Amino acid sequence: MSTSRDYSIRATAVARDEIGIVVRSFNDMLDHIADRAADLSKTNSELQREVDERKRVERDRVDALE
Repeated sequence: MSTSRDYSIRATAVARDEIGIVVRSFNDMLDHIADRAADLSKTNSELQREVDERKRVERDRVDALE
């Protein structure tokens, strides 16, 4: 799970005892991790687009000076 970054795998809670509570809590934690990973990926893509745009503008400026 952690090496493949597949946070969609869930444990099945079969009882309503302490183990079931731990299983549900673990699954909730995986939901939060998946959400954060998606948010980070989206932000990373946005930042990469901004970097690419700034590089393009800088190349255009250099070309204009030549």
